[in-house]
Amino acid sequence: NLKPQGDPVQALSPYTDAQAVPKWATPKLATAINAGIVGQEDDRLEPNKPATRADAAAYIYQALVKEGKIKP
Repeated sequence: NLKPQGDPVQALSPYTDAQAVPKWATPKLATAINAGIVGQEDDRLEPNKPATRADAAAYIYQALVKEGKIKP
């Protein structure tokens, strides 16, 4: 239920591999980055790398925190 904020391309611009993100995924990924759900500590997103269980758990945790369903 997150709403997009700003320009999706600009949200991905800090990442060196942003051009590898499929066009269909850019708006949703940008929304998740802006919400603090997705993002790496370095300058890469690695959009073609399979997500691990740990990645998925972290994304779900961050989404639940953002929604106020659990405390950080």
